[in-house]
This record gives sequence, structure tokens and C-alpha cells, in this order.
Amino acid sequence: MLPACPNRTYSHNSRWRPPPEAVSAAEAECPSLADQALRLGIARTDGGCYRMALLARADIVSRIIFSWGVWEKPSVASVVTPHTLPDDCTLLDIGANLGWFTMLFAQAGCKVYAVEAFPQNQRALKATLCLNPSWASRVTLAPYALGGPTTSPPCVVRSDANGGRRNNNGNGIVTCGPTATCAGESLACEQAELRTLDKLLSDEWAMPRVDVVKVDVEGFECEVLAGGQRLFTSTRPKFIIAEMKFGRTAKCWQQQAALHGYTIERVDPGVDRNTLFVRSDAPPGTMKT
Repeated sequence: MLPACPNRTYSHNSRWRPPPEAVSAAEAECPSLADQALRLGIARTDGGCYRMALLARADIVSRIIFSWGVWEKPSVASVVTPHTLPDDCTLLDIGANLGWFTMLFAQAGCKVYAVEAFPQNQRALKATLCLNPSWASRVTLAPYALGGPTTSPPCVVRSDANGGRRNNNGNGIVTCGPTATCAGESLACEQAELRTLDKLLSDEWAMPRVDVVKVDVEGFECEVLAGGQRLFTSTRPKFIIAEMKFGRTAKCWQQQAALHGYTIERVDPGVDRNTLFVRSDAPPGTMKT
């Protein structure tokens, strides 16, 4: 059941914490939330509030949602504005992290394929779905690191040290190959199972309809694209949202966009340079509310 939104306005100056009785009730309902690595937060979107599992350790996304209830986008409509999405839209969320976009779309009634390599984030995603069971049938979680044809196991995912600030624990950095190891790692680090996006699309998901794709894999985008050409040749989503802050990955996205008929329509402000690519035959429309 969705909780009532706190009777106050969320902003960068507000602070709100779930009361102890709400935390106890959530932990009784979903025992995995009692894991010391997780904590309960209340997320607020244009669709209302919901309970969300966040990381207890230092993590930018968890801290902002825990304190302010919000993250990058407040609604499905705002993701692709000024375009429209069908009410039964499908999101492919590659690099789901703690699931802000996954849950935003599930809350709106859309189908979601969520790919997340970091096991600690997978546990948080599962706990959030436990807390919001009516969404579980809409979300398919793929617990894999995505790579290209030449990417070789093993793969590990480690927390982003964020320039030594050590405050971005949920941001998983994927490393694959014979030298990939968690040995000597002081931050969170776990092994990840390797797949290609092409294999997921064709073998495990039987080429689903996908309307919008969000990709945020912290510098591993070129490998994901190399192993995911069916995304462009068969699935052909209308919209792609990609992080373009790394020069190498920005170049890969620009090459793929030019090759497959996508144009850049919007670059959001901020250091991540989140960019909306639109398929050339996807006309603008009325924003979905």
C-alpha cells in the first residue's frame, strides 16, 4: 500500500525521515529491509509517495532520496517531454542502480526490464518491490553486467570512490577480464555475472517491445553497445536516455545514433549530461500526464 505523502513540501531545504513505527512495520513486512546495509526511505513522484529501500552506507542517491524524497525525474512524462508515451509503455533500464527510473515507470503502470550488475543494488531493488508488491509483476530484474562480444569474465562491480570522497557507494563501476578482482578493495565490491544485451533481448526476453531505454553504466557504455546491436536493428526504441559525461562513451553514442537514425533532442543540465536521443521517425506529441 502506498503511504500518504508527508504533509510538507519536498525541497533542498526540507528534511523528512520515516517514523520508527513505519520502519518497524516495513521490516516486518519485508525482512530483507532489516539488513544493516539497507534503510527505509519514502520516495515522492508526481504519481504519489511510495516506500523505497535505500543504502545505509554513504551514497549520494540514497542520501538525497532519504532527505528530500526526489531524484532526477518526477514523472514518466518528464523523461521524454515534449513527446508522448503509450499508457502501457515499456522501459529498458540498463544500470538501474536503486531503481528510481524502474519504480517511476512501474508506478505509472508500465512494464520494466531492469538490468543491474551490483548485487547490493539488486537486493535493494528486490526489497522495494517487496514493499510495493503490486508492481512486482511489471518489473523483470536481470542481475547481470552487460558487455560486448570480446568482454571476458570474471567481472566485478565496485563502489565509485568519487574522487576519494567515498560517498557514492551505490554507483557501480564494472571491471571485467583476467585481472578483475575485489582483493584489497576497501569499498563495496562484488562479483557480477556477465551477459550481452543481445542475448537478453533475443533469448531471455524474446525480443520485447521497448519504448524507452535509459542507460547509465559509468563508462562501460561502449561495451554494452557492442554487445547490444539488436537494440537498434530489431527492438528500435523510440527514445534513449544516455549519460554522456565521459568522452569515450559520448563518442560511442554519437556513432551509434548516426548509424541507426537517432538525433539528440535534449541535454539536461548537470555534470552527467543526460541526453535524450529520439528515433528520426518518432514525431513530437502531447506530453503524457
